[in-house]
Amino acid sequence: MARILVAEDDRDLRSLLACILEDAGHDVTEAGNGTEALEKIEITEPDLLLLDIIMPEFDGFEVMEKLKDIPVAEGMMPIIVLSALAPRKGEARAWKLGARHHIPKQFNPTRVELSVKVALRDAAEEDEKAGRMARDTRCSGPDRWAR
Repeated sequence: MARILVAEDDRDLRSLLACILEDAGHDVTEAGNGTEALEKIEITEPDLLLLDIIMPEFDGFEVMEKLKDIPVAEGMMPIIVLSALAPRKGEARAWKLGARHHIPKQFNPTRVELSVKVALRDAAEEDEKAGRMARDTRCSGPDRWAR
């Protein structure tokens, strides 16, 4: 299925999320802080990032800001924010930085699986649409048929 990076500083919660995602057929890599998450993004080029907001070294917001400087993250893998923060406190900022979904820390496995599935589906549809638009642009214009 998909390569997923779980960036969460709580070891037990990180392991639980990894188990949920592995049981759903995904290949999971784990990071325990923001610095490690950025390093692993460059190495593993994940299809999706499940990102805690409150972490040591770099918090989730800083990780999302720094993704702009990482060439392999240029296409921006979907980001699902995992947070104990009240949704209104961090959700708007996370959305502006590229997050697609929010999962509160009190979650159930089904919520995690469905959020991942929807985020990956949405990303695939956006990639397909972007590909169609690029093909349409390449094949249009007044010089297209001139010989």
